[in-house]
This record gives sequence, structure tokens and C-alpha cells, in this order.
Amino acid sequence: MNFSAFIKECHRKEVTKMLSIYVVSSWVLMQVLSVIAQPLGFSDKAVTYLIIGLLIGLPIYIFYIWKFHLKKFEGEPVDLDGDGIVDKSIFHRMYFSVLALVSMFSAVAVGFIIEINFGQKELPGFGSDNKIAVLKFGNNTGDEKFNSISKMTTDWIVHGITENQIAQVISPEVVEDYTEILQASTASMVAQNVVNDYFNPEKIISGNFYLKDSTLLFQSSITDGKLDETLISFPPIECDSKDPLVCIEELKQVILGFLTVQDKEELNLQSQSLPPKFEAFQYLIEAKSYPNDSDEFIELVNKVIEIDSNYFEPQVLRVSYYYNKFEFKTADSLVKTINLSSNNSSRQKNLLDFLEALVLGQNDRIHETGVREYNHAPFDWESNTSTMVTALQFVYKPKAVDSIFEAIPMKGMDLENCAQCGNRYLVKAWADLELKRYGKVIKLLTPFATKNDYQYLKRPLMTAYIKSGNMSAAEEILNRLQVTTEPEEWKSNFLYEAKVMLLVNNSNKANEYFDKILETEANDKTIALHANALYYKNDYLKAEPILRQALLGDPENYELMAKHAIAMSKNGKLEEANALITKMDGMRQDYQYGEIDYAAALYYAALEDENRVRRHLLKAVSDGMRYRADKFHNDPDLKEYFELESFKGILRFWH
Repeated sequence: MNFSAFIKECHRKEVTKMLSIYVVSSWVLMQVLSVIAQPLGFSDKAVTYLIIGLLIGLPIYIFYIWKFHLKKFEGEPVDLDGDGIVDKSIFHRMYFSVLALVSMFSAVAVGFIIEINFGQKELPGFGSDNKIAVLKFGNNTGDEKFNSISKMTTDWIVHGITENQIAQVISPEVVEDYTEILQASTASMVAQNVVNDYFNPEKIISGNFYLKDSTLLFQSSITDGKLDETLISFPPIECDSKDPLVCIEELKQVILGFLTVQDKEELNLQSQSLPPKFEAFQYLIEAKSYPNDSDEFIELVNKVIEIDSNYFEPQVLRVSYYYNKFEFKTADSLVKTINLSSNNSSRQKNLLDFLEALVLGQNDRIHETGVREYNHAPFDWESNTSTMVTALQFVYKPKAVDSIFEAIPMKGMDLENCAQCGNRYLVKAWADLELKRYGKVIKLLTPFATKNDYQYLKRPLMTAYIKSGNMSAAEEILNRLQVTTEPEEWKSNFLYEAKVMLLVNNSNKANEYFDKILETEANDKTIALHANALYYKNDYLKAEPILRQALLGDPENYELMAKHAIAMSKNGKLEEANALITKMDGMRQDYQYGEIDYAAALYYAALEDENRVRRHLLKAVSDGMRYRADKFHNDPDLKEYFELESFKGILRFWH
């Protein structure tokens, strides 16, 4: 018996005709329901319910066809193969085999639809052990000018809980972040539902405030996160509307007192930081509405500090601003202006320790203090991503990135509206590349391959393709970048990925992409890329003058300087090359974080001086050189040293 003969027999017995009626009728029903559902007030999921019903009904309908239509043909002999009479039971068995397959398909499809639409797909639960959620305090004054009081209240309560190590805190910002970036099917969920369904805290703190004449009245309660029962409703707290901090501080104290007494822990309230001035807090909220590298941001942060010089957070933000602008000397001087006193919390002292380590290039201390801050707020996007970065780039512990990344589950996130998600994916992808998990990187980043946004995610994706041997997939993205991005950007990507091709011993393909860079005209923005392309092609005669020209525009680019010296040494000018390296060594100053020693290691690698290579690399990493995606074991200039135990020890330097 063959399948085509079975289909012919079904057609002869009008089975296909009856199935067509079911399919067409189902389609019409879905179209009609999708139009009338909203006007009739049906659920948004009405069409989903109908599809589930139709899928369940399909195998039932097929059985109905057999029982009430086909059974009358049971007595007929059937020639299924066209070569003789076949026993009637063959068609029977074939029909029910198909029915079984259709039933299995329907069951799988129904299960999939239920999981997508009704399952808790967005975020797995966090468990409720020792977690407290603080919800946004409602502004019931009817006046928007009091909105900042809501944030200040929750911030102060969160600070008190974390400082006294009472529990891990799920802040309103964390809840709002999760709510905003969940996909459309759950984005409309209110904060209370997000807290209950995904975070499972042990306790939930909520409240609101009112305005009575010129007096603010604060109300607050704590509920049991497991039983949804009110544990305590605090008496109203009153204060003048011009000085809400009086209410906020008193409310914080009574909440901490309840939490501490209930848990039979001692609390030293005298160790709490003094509250900031209300005007300063309002300006800080405004500052945070701007990008943290903008002029508006730093102007407002400076204004906050001018109003309240004891306010700790804006001082941290100001240091971070200048550090991220590579103005390390300014950042260092600002760190020194932050004075700690007995009023500062242990968390603030840890943050100051982190900043000091950052400007000094003490990578182990940076990671250690970063982990302490992460333990305070593991669900905070910024703290979480920062700790992933310190684990990967500062102390080279790519495996540690896994647990940090998983602390904020990404399932169900609306990536189109989640800038933080892209940054977390980027760090996770680089970590997986270090662990040779190329398939995981491809799975993680493939959704971004054809999008014009998220250009920064395409580099690790292309690297994963190249290292896994799928060169065509990488080339497809590279060619698309050449069309959709500016010359400086696509040339930078071509150069980077061509260097990866050198790492996997595909020099022919690498040279193709070096040539594509060189086919176009260089300008001030791309001349260094052209110089590097000639250098990595081993065309030292042409590379030497272009490297010299590039250095005129970037005289403190020490890697370019080392490559210029290498080109000169390859062109028989060893004395001049050594003189240039000596000159570079004399350019040492603070806040270089190992750049000169790393560049010197490249030069001595070209001269095959293993001892000097090892010595300079050790000095570079001890001075704060990061394990970036193009450095150390990802640098083709050091390829000959990758398998040496002394080189592997450099990667383990901070372990």
C-alpha cells in the first residue's frame, strides 16, 4: 500500500471534501470572531480559545467521518495499490494511523498555544526566601509636583533595608523595568501582579501619601508575600509639605523597626546616613532623565552637589561620568574629595572603595567590591551588568558571568524596548566566546543579525560564526554592514573580523577583507584602520609611512606606535625601531593601565623575545590592563605564545 493510493481512496469516498469543509468553516469562524470580538466585549483571547477548540475538534471530526460516513464502505474490497484486490482492513488501519498522527499534532499545537498565551513564560519565579518588595508610593495629593516624594520615600526605605542587611530588596525601579520590557502579552500587568507572580517576596511594603491643607500624611502597610495577608498597617505620619523628609525618615524608622523586631535582629539606627536635601533630590531625579554622558547630566549633578555637598550618590555619579569619558585624572581627584564619616553606610563605603580601585587599576579589588554591591542588588540592571563586565574583563572569570546573567531571567523580555537587555547580551556573548560556546552565542544573537539597530551585537555574532567554521554566515553580515553603515564603522568591523580569521588560520580570507578596506580612500577617521590592514597583511613597506601618518593624528596610541616600530624592524631599520620603543617607554604616566607595557609586548613578540613578552604582559595586567575581546589570547600578534604555560598564567593572574 502507498500513501498516494490512500489519498485517492479518501478522495473517492469524499473524505477530503468533508475535511475541506471543516478547514474553510474554521477559517471563516476565526475571521468573523476577530472582527466582532471587541465590539461584543469578548476577551482579547477569544480567537485563541477558538483556535484551541478547533484543533481539539479536528481529530474528533475525523473520527466522526469514519463512524458516520466511511463505515458503510467497510464491506467493499479496495484496490489501494492498483495491482490487485486488497483486504478492506488496510484502509482501516491506514485511516486510523493518520488519525493518530493528527491527534498528536493537535495535542502538541494546543499545548504550545497554551504555554505561549497562558503559561508564566515571562519570568521564572525567584523564590521568596529573605526578599522584600517595596512598591512605589502613591501620590494622592492630585499635584504632580509631589511625584518626586514618591521616589524619595521608596529610595530611603530601600536604602535602610539594604544597609542593615535585613533582606534583598526588589525596588520599584526593578519592578517597573520588568513590567515595561515584558512582551505585549503581559506588559499591561500592574506592579503588584509582577511582584506576586515573578519575584515571590516574603514581604511587600506599599503605601501612599495625601495632602491635607499644608500637611502631608503618609500611610503604609506591610503584607505577607506568601499569604497575601496584611501583617501591619502603620499609623499615619504627618509633616509639613515643605519638609517631606521628616515624614520619610520617620516612616523608614518605623518600617525598619518592625522588620527588625519581627526577625529578632538588632538594628543600630544611628549608623544611617543623613537624608539629602529635598531640592537636591529633585534635581538628581531630573539629572537621571538625561543620558549619563551628556552635558545636561553633569550640569545637573554638579548643581545637586552644590545644594547638598554631603549627598553621596551624585558624587559617585560625577566620578563615573569622568571615568567613562577617559578623564581619569579628574575622576581620581574627585574620588579624593569624597569624605566619609560615621554617617556613611557600609554600602557607601564599599562604593567609594570600588571607585578608588577603578581609578587605580586594581582589578581584583574592583571585582571584589563590585560583587559586594551586586549582592546588595542582584536584580538591578546596572549593578548586574557591571559585575558581569568586571568578572569577564577585569579578572578574566568568564564562567562567573553565567550565574550573574541568570539572576535576571531574559525570557519574555521585549528586546525592542530594552536597551539594558542588549548590553547584557553583549557581555554574555563575549563570555560564551571565551568558553568556546559558539552555538550558544549564535542562538543568543541570531535574532539581531538582520536588524539595523544593535550593530554592537553583530561583532560577537560574526566572531562565533567564524570560529565555528560558518564563514558564509559571517560574510553575509559583513557585506550587509558595508552597505548599511558609515565607512568608519564597517571598516572597523572588517578589520576586527579579519583578525579573527587570522586566529583561525584563514589568512587568505582575512586578506580579502583587508583588501576591501584598502580599496577605498582613507581619511582622518579611517587612516589607522588602513594602516592596520597593511600591517596585518605583512606589507610592511607600505604600512610604515601610513602608520607614521596615523600616529600624527593620535600620538598617544601606543599600539600604533609599537606596530610602527615592528614595521621599521621588518624593513631593516632595527635601530630606529628600538629608539621608538625607548621613546614610548619614556611616555609613561599615571592612569595608562598597562597600555605601554602591552604595546611593548607586541613589539618583542615580533622580535621573538619570549622573556620580554612575558615580562611586559605581566606588568600590563598588574597595572590594570583589561582582558578585552581583542587583547591577549585574542590578539593575532601574540598567537605564537598562546599555548605556552607562562602565557596561560597571565590569563589566570587575578585568580
